[in-house]
Amino acid sequence: MFDIKAPIEPGQSAAGIRIGTPAREILSHGEPQQTDRFRETDKLVFPFVTLWVRDGRVQQVAVRAPYEGRIGDQIGIGSTVKDIESTLGKVVQDKEDNLTVTGS
Repeated sequence: MFDIKAPIEPGQSAAGIRIGTPAREILSHGEPQQTDRFRETDKLVFPFVTLWVRDGRVQQVAVRAPYEGRIGDQIGIGSTVKDIESTLGKVVQDKEDNLTVTGS
């Protein structure tokens, strides 16, 4: 179901899951280990991927070890903020408490 080595495409995809993918497609491959609901958003926790789903579609993808995918073969699990800033740009915290790269 998830691709542990798929590249990370900021704002687009990780683990082979694209933003906007219908949740039913993902759930047809297996159930999450944990599901939480926050307001209008479902949080689906799988072994190395967490998905946030709103209105039946993936809104956000988070990955964690042992995920091996990277951004441009350089940035991945274990990269520091300094690594990210020197490669991709300034890191800022958004209104939802996510660390993001300015302009991405």
